[in-house]
Amino acid sequence: MKIRSAMLLACMGFAQALRLHHESESWASGCSSIYVDIGSNVGVQIRKLFEPSKYPGSTILREFDNLFGLPEIRTKASNETKLCAIGFEANPQMVDRLQTIEKAYNANGWKVKFMVPFAVSDVDNKDVTFFVDGDTGVNQWGSSIMNWQGPNGLNPRHRKNMSAVNVKTLDMARFLEKEIFSVNPKTVVMKMDIEGSEFIVLPELIRRGHLCREHVTKIYIEWHNRFQPNGTTAKEQLMYDIGNQTCQSGKSPISGLDDESYRQDGQPLPGTEAPKELHKANSLLENNGKDVTRAIYDAVQKEWATRQK
Repeated sequence: MKIRSAMLLACMGFAQALRLHHESESWASGCSSIYVDIGSNVGVQIRKLFEPSKYPGSTILREFDNLFGLPEIRTKASNETKLCAIGFEANPQMVDRLQTIEKAYNANGWKVKFMVPFAVSDVDNKDVTFFVDGDTGVNQWGSSIMNWQGPNGLNPRHRKNMSAVNVKTLDMARFLEKEIFSVNPKTVVMKMDIEGSEFIVLPELIRRGHLCREHVTKIYIEWHNRFQPNGTTAKEQLMYDIGNQTCQSGKSPISGLDDESYRQDGQPLPGTEAPKELHKANSLLENNGKDVTRAIYDAVQKEWATRQK
């Protein structure tokens, strides 16, 4: 039943996202600063952008301050700041959560969109098998186009099997051209954490010269060399190719900063009172960025969900 519900939500999310993908007006119309979150998982990175006070200690916050302005600026409505964010996620089981965040943020005046469930790629509208992480304790953050868990995966010592689902692909380079670059934004910051799909997406971005400062101000890439699909270009060559682009304003700076703090999120959405368990959860947050315990996270989510009924 749970899988069936997730697939139904996935179909609804795909239909909604597909309409956006084929509309004549660019999604980013009216945006001058755009955060592109490729591999959103539970959506917490976009939440850190607009609600930084809920995520103290996150290493990405200083980067956001430098690239998009201080919190007192970013937390204002998008029609005033011209700050927007768009996320991409392939896992169908994240559809409901990400659409809930999108709805709450739009209602709060923040222009946010999640393209889910789409597997970013170098081709549009192709059926691809996506493997959902069997470890729900980390919100399935190891989900990938590669079957790497369980007896039949790349890592047979991993006890959890992955669940195979079919999702549609989205041509990332083409999407950026149509929906983002077409409005000539001043700042575009990209985060890419897609468990091996970077080896499929990056070559086309490089071929089209997209990783230049005139298009992308800065990009954060988490490399997954052990998930590199057969026949794709290795990281070292891709880095060389990025540096060998012909750019008008220089190459896009590349950072390996990987902020995995608050990966369970657990923070209430705008308009809801923070539950008391949340204060306890924050007190348990360690300096090295480890997340709150699963029990506290579940309590936070349960109380928040109850208040929405």
